[in-house]
Amino acid sequence: MWTRLKSIRSFLTGRSGKIKAMCVESFDWPLVVVFGATGVGKSKLGVRLAAKFNGEVISADSMQIYKNLDILTNKIKDEEACGIPHHLMNLLEPWEEYKVGDFKSDALEVISKIVSKGKIPIVVGGTNYYIEALLWNVLIEREVLNSEVETARANVGVNLEEESLLLIPTNEAFALLERVDPISAGTLHPNNRRKILRALQVLWQTGRCLSSVHEEQHSHPGGSSLGGPLRFPNAIMFWLHADQNVLDDRIVERTGQMLSEGLVEELQKFHDGFTNEMLRTGKKLDYTRGIYQSIGLRNFHEFLMIPKENRGSNNSQLLYARAVEDLKISTKRYARKQKKWILNRFLRNPERQAMRLFGLDASNLDLWDVNVERRASDILSMALKSEPIPYPVLKIEDIASGSEKTRLERVPTKTKRVCVECDRVFVGDVAWTAHMKSRKHMKTANKRKRKAESQIDAEVTDKRVSVTIS
Repeated sequence: MWTRLKSIRSFLTGRSGKIKAMCVESFDWPLVVVFGATGVGKSKLGVRLAAKFNGEVISADSMQIYKNLDILTNKIKDEEACGIPHHLMNLLEPWEEYKVGDFKSDALEVISKIVSKGKIPIVVGGTNYYIEALLWNVLIEREVLNSEVETARANVGVNLEEESLLLIPTNEAFALLERVDPISAGTLHPNNRRKILRALQVLWQTGRCLSSVHEEQHSHPGGSSLGGPLRFPNAIMFWLHADQNVLDDRIVERTGQMLSEGLVEELQKFHDGFTNEMLRTGKKLDYTRGIYQSIGLRNFHEFLMIPKENRGSNNSQLLYARAVEDLKISTKRYARKQKKWILNRFLRNPERQAMRLFGLDASNLDLWDVNVERRASDILSMALKSEPIPYPVLKIEDIASGSEKTRLERVPTKTKRVCVECDRVFVGDVAWTAHMKSRKHMKTANKRKRKAESQIDAEVTDKRVSVTIS
């Protein structure tokens, strides 16, 4: 195993000992990914594997990249890290933007440095779209300004820099997209502002339509309807999962632990320092950007706005209790969303390039060492020695419930349909089917039907009266 790592290091560094600008993307070398919902032991497994196999950890958590709020974002403690280096944590100020493309670029650079030291990079985190962007070629690279880009921008006729994009009303942005990229527009809901602006931004930055870029990605060997091929086809992926009821109980327990560790005091300090300064200077709090996206900040906002001397009031206590309950509910919803995302993006699509993804059941903490750590260690050891792995890769039927499996086996489409009765637009079969079966649609359709029948009856009556008179 170590001989192989030395050869990898030699390949990446060459005689000079410096990392080659070439790419980590084109060479067969070990990359380990540990992911899953909150409360399953991802950080613990990452540290154990790093200690056993001479590795370093790369955080794939969109909130842990920021400084502060260590309790809220569940950052690993120094004593838990056991001296294992952890990268891409505590780097940004709370107000700074950090996008998935930034993570991909930073992570690839860190991976190169780790491998150059003869170590194994171990990616650990719960931000699944970060992991997808790292493992698959799904992102659109910004291209150098050239004549083609300038021509495309001239054809658009509108400044689509990010600041200007935010000022364009959604209906106007969609109309513009229909003109410059009708194929992409045909797959988007007219009110899906984020995706509409993204499609326009791609055209502005690259000079190419988003639909054209997607078509090129899909046509590559290993590409699929979800994007391009695997960047690391021999990566080992471990999905730590648990029964939903067990996970819900752990989330409740973890919330109590966070409160006992000083969560409210941490939030108060953050609020006094950053939030109050933003409000004082007239800046609007945006809970969709930066660290403000963290589950918990929005939940406790009203409580934190109460002056400290009034915290003993009945209203204050009610707001506190509501914030705690909202935090639990929001975290449970997020855990379900994480599972749904993994099933949809990693396991659902049969045309997507096969990957070595292994499921580790973390439902029983008493058996965690056996079911999670020991199995992961066995798999990684065999992979590094290029030995056959007797454990089967995870399939959708192994993890999805009966109803989930039935729903997920349906091939997703982006067909756009218009409900004439309700005057609404739907994209995709799932949304359309749900609407057509909804009580609101049936009520509106029946109402329109009765109205149409009444009009026909009235017209027939008018004709009969006319004939009688004549």
